[in-house]
Amino acid sequence: MLKVLIWIVSNDSRFFQGAMSILERQHNGLEVIGVTANEEIGLVKDGRNVPFIPLDRLTGGGG
Repeated sequence: MLKVLIWIVSNDSRFFQGAMSILERQHNGLEVIGVTANEEIGLVKDGRNVPFIPLDRLTGGGG
């Protein structure tokens, strides 16, 4: 199972759903651990609200 943070940059929901479906098939499931964007948005996946993480709170994580 793949764990992902989604960075939404457009509102093309058809493309978004297609991309999510492909990733789920390729990795035997998908766990969305968070979502980010320029403005706060709400995302529901599998019946649960996905936590919003503001862009300025993300880091490269490389040290």
